[in-house]
Amino acid sequence: MSNIISFPTTFPDEDFRSILYRYHLRSPHRSYLKNRKELLGKAYSTMVMYPENLIHVINGLGVSEEFIINLIDNHTFYPLFRPFVNKDLHNTITNVFYNSSGGLSMKIKTLENQFLSNSIRYCPTCLNDDYERFGEVYAHRTHQFSFLTVCPIHETKLVYSCSHCDIPFASSNANLMLTEPKCPNGHEINENTKEWMDTNKYEFLDDIKALMSYNTLTLNYVYQQLMVRLGNRGYIHFKGDTIFKKDLISDMVDYYGKEVLIELGLNVNELLRVMPSLFAPDDLRKHTIFYILLMRFLSGNTENFLKQDETYFFPLPFGNGPWVCNNRICPQYNQRVINICRRKVHEWITGYFTCNYCGMTYYRKGFPHLEDETLFSIETMGALFINQATKYINKGYTITQTAEFLRSNRTTVRKYLKLYKKENESNLLTINQNNGHKEILQGKLEVAVTDNNSKLELCKETVLEAISILGKRANRPQIRKYNIHRYDWGMKHDRTWMELHLPPKRKLPKMLNLESLDDEMYQLVSAAVDRLWENPPETKITKTSIFKTIPSFVQNRCYRFSEYLPRTIHLIERSLETDDQYLIRIFPKVVKWFKESRYKNLSLKLIQNRFKMYKKSSLTVIQWLEDQIDQINSS
Repeated sequence: MSNIISFPTTFPDEDFRSILYRYHLRSPHRSYLKNRKELLGKAYSTMVMYPENLIHVINGLGVSEEFIINLIDNHTFYPLFRPFVNKDLHNTITNVFYNSSGGLSMKIKTLENQFLSNSIRYCPTCLNDDYERFGEVYAHRTHQFSFLTVCPIHETKLVYSCSHCDIPFASSNANLMLTEPKCPNGHEINENTKEWMDTNKYEFLDDIKALMSYNTLTLNYVYQQLMVRLGNRGYIHFKGDTIFKKDLISDMVDYYGKEVLIELGLNVNELLRVMPSLFAPDDLRKHTIFYILLMRFLSGNTENFLKQDETYFFPLPFGNGPWVCNNRICPQYNQRVINICRRKVHEWITGYFTCNYCGMTYYRKGFPHLEDETLFSIETMGALFINQATKYINKGYTITQTAEFLRSNRTTVRKYLKLYKKENESNLLTINQNNGHKEILQGKLEVAVTDNNSKLELCKETVLEAISILGKRANRPQIRKYNIHRYDWGMKHDRTWMELHLPPKRKLPKMLNLESLDDEMYQLVSAAVDRLWENPPETKITKTSIFKTIPSFVQNRCYRFSEYLPRTIHLIERSLETDDQYLIRIFPKVVKWFKESRYKNLSLKLIQNRFKMYKKSSLTVIQWLEDQIDQINSS
């Protein structure tokens, strides 16, 4: 049966640790641990930041659940973190509040570390006012926020130790706190150092208080409101799958100022480092400061963010139509006669519009680009344009005259006439006079922009250029990598020429001759090793370095048939570069850096600090380095 007799009257904005200590002062027991066990059912030796096992208090005092809710909401810091905690973790924490004992501090330790001071702090003016009003003093919850350095009411500097004897006002586990406006050694706490408090801190504190006043906020609601406001302000891709986090952080830094963010406890560099994890619903609690500042950035303050309803909608790109025809020779030019818009979604939205009267198709870029009907690109001029151009040419008009008749230019007319001849005129187009619509009857009507023969010649020149640059030892895969597109085009359109000029394919035998395999592989690897050491890379020469210079099948065979390749494997092993060899080989790079640097004397420590790989040097290399350093410094 509980021995709880009474519970101390709680004061406005009182920290739960202070309540727990004042209960100890009223208890007949001198042992602080015993009093903690009496009240909470367990003798906590560490600091109790949050109440646990409150069912023990309910049963012992006969108080209502409303009393417990008031204790949690008004005297702990949990209301600040609750909106950023998912449902499962909230239920776990609530269960610990009521039923369990132990483990709660670890569950929300990462939350409080973002906000709270390491030491319990007091305002000297509040201490005297509270003592005069209540006959005792207590720790205020607001004073424990780490971004505050002064009391927001009195603008008096917050203190945590005596200015006379430097003794802390509260012990690390909060089993000793102030009982009057004096330090434990009896010195008066009458410091009245006034400091101006920045407006940003007042506003941030108001945001925190507003957030803590809502006891029904859930993570789902906060996350939904964040997404709606980010979307309305253009920080979410129109497809909804990307948040422009870097732009958002940059704009927030411009809005607040980097120094202000640091004072409020937000490290911008750390924020950029963890940027990929931002806005993950289950991780909002890890960056509470960021999200509170984001609420002010998006809505002016937290109160507006929580109260003002917004809806996020994405307007239909290009509207509902109808849309204008932009073909100058169309009888419906500049009239809204196009009723269908084909929308294509990629990094932006593109709309395609086809006029049924002339066949012209044009397209426009939409969201996130600004929509403007006067800005468009033509995909095809359509049947009417081609029909009219062919007619004028057949009548003997020149390209220039035809372009003038069609209100176009020579390049466009030539482009659409390139594949057509006079004898095909009757097969090109038929105009349906009944409905005024032009229909293409022949499926061969295509617009060719590129001359295949010219492009083929360009591809051949590129292949010959690749062979010349890469050398006679280059194989087909290496030549193809030089310009994949032109290589493939050449193979498709003139394979005979390509086969004649490309090196022969390396055909692998269907059955490997294991007896001669070692000799064959040895020659290939030996040649590769020689080339590698003639022009060594900046990195250490390893097996990977060797295998990168030879066909992939050699590496596969070295792994699959290693027992049949003793000479080849031995060659590879003895061709590898040791750490000592590598450090000595790249030493000229160190010398070059030193000569271009501002340093006057070279030392081993300087080399190791600038080139980290030298920190693992062997004694042999160190001795060699010291000799080289002496020569350089003496020269």
